[in-house]
Amino acid sequence: MYSEWITTDQTESESSLSAARILLVDDNPKNIQVVANILSFYKYEVEYAMNGTDALEWISKDRFDLVLLDVMMPEMDGFEVCQIIKRNENFRDIPVIFLTARYDPDSVKKGFDCGAVDYIIKPFNPVEIVSRVNTHIELKRNREQLSNLARWLEKQVNQRTQELQVANQKLSSAMKEIEMLDQSKTEFLNILSHEIRTPLNGIIGPLELIKNDMAGDNMPVLMHVLDESVRRLEKFSYKALEISNLQVKGRKFLHLTRIVLPELLENTLSSLSGRIAEQELAIAMVPCKAPIFIEVDVSLITETFTIAIGNAIKYSPTGGTITIENKIEKDRFAYIITDEGKGFPQVVLDKAFRPFVIGEAHIDLNMGLDLYFSKLVMLAHNGDVRIRNTKNGGAQVILEFPLDKVDGVEA
Repeated sequence: MYSEWITTDQTESESSLSAARILLVDDNPKNIQVVANILSFYKYEVEYAMNGTDALEWISKDRFDLVLLDVMMPEMDGFEVCQIIKRNENFRDIPVIFLTARYDPDSVKKGFDCGAVDYIIKPFNPVEIVSRVNTHIELKRNREQLSNLARWLEKQVNQRTQELQVANQKLSSAMKEIEMLDQSKTEFLNILSHEIRTPLNGIIGPLELIKNDMAGDNMPVLMHVLDESVRRLEKFSYKALEISNLQVKGRKFLHLTRIVLPELLENTLSSLSGRIAEQELAIAMVPCKAPIFIEVDVSLITETFTIAIGNAIKYSPTGGTITIENKIEKDRFAYIITDEGKGFPQVVLDKAFRPFVIGEAHIDLNMGLDLYFSKLVMLAHNGDVRIRNTKNGGAQVILEFPLDKVDGVEA
């Protein structure tokens, strides 16, 4: 019936909009039939309602690209329906075109004030209906594309902003790390100067005396001083070399052997028995409930045990007690070594495990190096070392080892 209004060019240009869904609202069945036939010819999906209540229910439960709305309807006219649609943020973007025989200025103004985008005057002109419907659906889709683009751009901006913030944080962390490394380098050079200069003086001085007193009574004392100075230089050199290897190679530096960890601790205590006896110290060691099997670098862990227990011996009062407890929590096994000394000064607690920390404290210069060494060893074993003071004022060192399973305890 309406084929005389349709041209090939119109059909091709409008085919891209054919998937649009339209709600037709009119209380006149004939008007619905006429408009629906026109739009269906262009492959639009058309639903209809014969009153405002049904129209609002349709809109609330389905998606529509456009509403064709009759103005004059009983109970709820088109103006009221349009106002309700535009008040709801979920539907307000749906374009509303009024179908009306009233085209007086007041009615037109009222319609636009309600939120309508256009008017189609009865009796209907098929070309006008299709043209206006196409125009407003295309405008709606363009708005949606712009909105989607704006959201995409906002998402991209937020993502780039986050990436920039992460990059800035990494840069800031890198700068702080550089500052710390520079400070560590300065501290290391200071310690290096001290640790080398002191034993060198202990070598140079006795050598001068030896030159002048080759057969004198002071020879044994001088040789002892020389021996101690050389050993001190040797110990410092080896420790600096181990720290360098641990820093560069980490776990790759380890020579792992499966051992019973408590036995290694007992061997360390045995090697320190002379110092323990000299200070009349008691060792209160809580036995493990089960054997602790673990893969470690025996040499490095023995040295770490020696550092922790040796420090406790050094700062314990004569006749005091060193307590060695153990604890298993989830995948961690820990030794807790506690002495009855004066505890770590705050400056040491604040700077613990910084390389080459200088200061008079519970630890001396050598121990400052030893603490950093211990930290690197435990981290290479996927463990950790922590220090703290007890409520009674003593110092406490916690050595944590990773465990996969506790039976015995299997690692």
